[in-house]
Amino acid sequence: MLTTPTPPAGPMSLGTDAPPAALARSYDPPLRGPILLASDGRGATDATFAAARFVAERLGTAVEVVAVLEPLPVYLMAPEVPVVPPEFERERHAALEETLRARLAAAGVDRWPVRFRFGEAASTIVETARERDSTLIVVGLGRHLVRDRILGGEHALRVVRAADRPVLAVGPEFRSIVRTAVVGVDFSPASVRAARAALLMLPENGRLVLVHVHPPLDLPLAAETGGAIGRGELEQITARWAGEAEVAAGGRFALLRDELRQYTPPGATIETRVREGPVVETVLAVADEVGADLVAAGTHGPGLVERFFVGSVATDLLRAAGRTVLIAPQPNPAEAARLRLRLDGTAELTRRGDWAAALDAFSKRNAGRRARLEVDDPDIGAQVQETGFALLGAAYDRHDRSIELMLGDAKDCTHHLTRTIRRADDVAFYAGPDGRERALRVEHGRGQTLLTFAD
Repeated sequence: MLTTPTPPAGPMSLGTDAPPAALARSYDPPLRGPILLASDGRGATDATFAAARFVAERLGTAVEVVAVLEPLPVYLMAPEVPVVPPEFERERHAALEETLRARLAAAGVDRWPVRFRFGEAASTIVETARERDSTLIVVGLGRHLVRDRILGGEHALRVVRAADRPVLAVGPEFRSIVRTAVVGVDFSPASVRAARAALLMLPENGRLVLVHVHPPLDLPLAAETGGAIGRGELEQITARWAGEAEVAAGGRFALLRDELRQYTPPGATIETRVREGPVVETVLAVADEVGADLVAAGTHGPGLVERFFVGSVATDLLRAAGRTVLIAPQPNPAEAARLRLRLDGTAELTRRGDWAAALDAFSKRNAGRRARLEVDDPDIGAQVQETGFALLGAAYDRHDRSIELMLGDAKDCTHHLTRTIRRADDVAFYAGPDGRERALRVEHGRGQTLLTFAD
């Protein structure tokens, strides 16, 4: 539905209030809440406390400790409901508190506030981090035996799977500082978030090494298949494939460097590597080459099946790194869309639950820019609905399940028009190579509505 009042008289002047040409950064720097150290004192090492202290000092924030008392396993041998005596639970809590406070005192950090919680450890830790708006969760990097994996005892991995913010799994070798960090980068929003989090931990003159791993080209030889590819030709094709992959990654690395600039400490360097091979082994090989104190990666969040048969890069790093690992989940939908737009030139959102935040961020980035509104319907063809107006805002109404695009006079909001798009199926954002946001496309039924910017 298109509502059209009296248009503004004459061309509009946006003046000095127009947004910048480049795609604006909307990320809220993650320097909000405290560092949350998850520990019960029993498996804690000096490295875990040292890492929490280091990160807190680096970010200028505080450390808070959470200790979780898990329910005892209950084995039913009869129809009666088992009852745990209250005094027994009080004794368990007292023992936990005594152990943890003694460990904190021994580490010289007994002033850190402690919260005692009851429940399943990983979900309770993550819930506490959310309540406290923690910047980072710090856990110890425990054992990785087959028995531990089967019984769900990989504490750090369980926290990573549930977390909505970065998790630092501290290895026993950690001493007092991160000088060199290696980040496995696939240019996804999660890997960008991991790189930003790693930069926040680096001191001045630190070193960040970004590693992009591409798979090898798998073409069979003529001798193996009776085909037309010989060994010499295969080597040429493979070399060309590797060269093209490196060139493509180089362009995206340039955009990523620009994205990371605002988080880079003075004097710190950002290096890039493009390698071929299995991801985890290759990233860890680079970490060994540069003597990294920290390895970081993003995670896309495994589904139900993958929680049982996990083969993700983040999981394999936690199990194989042998050093401190930082894992970052996907950022919120609006920030994820912005990062995909920045690095890929396009961001498509099919989940309606992501539209409201993404369209709000789009409005903040582009309000006041001159726009052209076009509707393409197979029954009536492509028609330009409006041109010469400025974008005032875009929004998604969850109740009506409709998207509204408002255009008008940037200086007089009484002159405006609204395009209401019902039963939308897909939302996509587009940007040019220079980072300028160029268009918004909304698919609906067999047609689409296209909003393009003229400046």
